[in-house]
Amino acid sequence: MMVESIISSNMKRDSLLRCLLCQFALLALFAPLPVRAYAVGPPIGLGKLEAEADFVCKARVVSSAVFTNAWFKKISGFQVEATTLKVISVLKGDPPRKRLFSSIIL
Repeated sequence: MMVESIISSNMKRDSLLRCLLCQFALLALFAPLPVRAYAVGPPIGLGKLEAEADFVCKARVVSSAVFTNAWFKKISGFQVEATTLKVISVLKGDPPRKRLFSSIIL
């Protein structure tokens, strides 16, 4: 009788520990994590974008490099890059001889 009660209490303790471990694992898995994101407005649409653009072209990336510019605010997880494009064909407007495109990328 004594042995059975000891075994029973050990089984209850092991079961309780397993239950607590499972709860901790689920909490760790589904706990809210910090997300790096920023608000983006609704899309304009290609028609409106083309109507408002001075220059539209098909281009190839020649080079791209990270640079610093005071105009771009630092955003954690993002970097500013300057990309040089070579114009392949012009769809609208007058092509520049060399175009430098600055953007923030992930």
